[in-house]
Amino acid sequence: MKIQESNLLRGSNNFDFVRVLAAILVLVGHSPALFKNKPFYYDPLIKIIGYPAHAIGLYIFFIISGFLITKSWESKKNTFEFIVSRILRIFPALLFTLICTTFILGPLLTSYHLSDYLTSKETYKHLLNITLFRIYYELPGVFGSNPYNNAVNGSIWSLSYEFTCYLLLILFGYFHFLKNKWFSLSIYVLAVILISFYKSEIELSYPTIPFLGINMDKMIEFFILFFSGSFFYLFRNYLTFNWITYSFIISLIIITRVFQIPFIFNSIIFSFLIFSLVFSRRINLNKFGKYGDFSYGIYLFAFPIQQIIAQFFTTEFNLLLLILISTLFTFIASFICWNLVEKPTLKLKKRILNLKINNPKYF
Repeated sequence: MKIQESNLLRGSNNFDFVRVLAAILVLVGHSPALFKNKPFYYDPLIKIIGYPAHAIGLYIFFIISGFLITKSWESKKNTFEFIVSRILRIFPALLFTLICTTFILGPLLTSYHLSDYLTSKETYKHLLNITLFRIYYELPGVFGSNPYNNAVNGSIWSLSYEFTCYLLLILFGYFHFLKNKWFSLSIYVLAVILISFYKSEIELSYPTIPFLGINMDKMIEFFILFFSGSFFYLFRNYLTFNWITYSFIISLIIITRVFQIPFIFNSIIFSFLIFSLVFSRRINLNKFGKYGDFSYGIYLFAFPIQQIIAQFFTTEFNLLLLILISTLFTFIASFICWNLVEKPTLKLKKRILNLKINNPKYF
């Protein structure tokens, strides 16, 4: 099977399902730590493929994001449209989450007196997470006695890395690197090879990017995953899902396991497996997003909802039951976020872009 342009249309692929699957993997992967204070202890994926569930969920998000954001870059008429689209996709729902946790969850669950909570500087620092690059996980007196204590939303740290990948894509697109895909692929492969040899030295010399607070180890990891998805989009017309390519991928999996190939070379394997599911004709889940795209809302709300449940249920409760309860309430929160914030924001984006077209002198 080859990817056709019609397969890229919404409702013609399994992107919505795979993104929700990624968000659920993050939720499930966090559960042992949040409910039992035993990270990875109950995670079978570590034993099967060597990576925890929440990491696999993040890898899927970055690979898919690389594919779809590159598609978005090519389809937009200019940089302004692209930036507006990205800002309105990330920040409104994030701000909604921060307001909910700071002014609803916090006052209800804090061990502080309400007036002390509302006058504390630490309370309002949590709102600074809207900047993405300086993360404040705590709220005064909230979740202090939980198995994984104090952290209100431990999932939002990855958003700064994703937004950085967007900025890099703008940079590469602005200098027309993406137009010459073979040249860009050559540079990417060379960069991956160099990183594989000098990764430890890079991390030692530049552990974090100044001001942004971005960890170089994670940035390298997510950069490779994001642009792996990006190149899968650029070379989509060359992709064929058949027994030959599947045999090749199986061979790569065996080689990486036997010879313990570094993670950065596994991005092609992850990407191929993900896109074979996204564009599968046998697994038809293209109506999964009929009522909305809930993946981002699930990602944003899962952690605080799990923490709420962890506060009221002891560690003696069955982990599977706690996961099911948290999944249910997370879906409800993401449904509200989609209809109250994300869906109206999409309409706002169209209005802003139409305004620019009709009144270009103001932009």
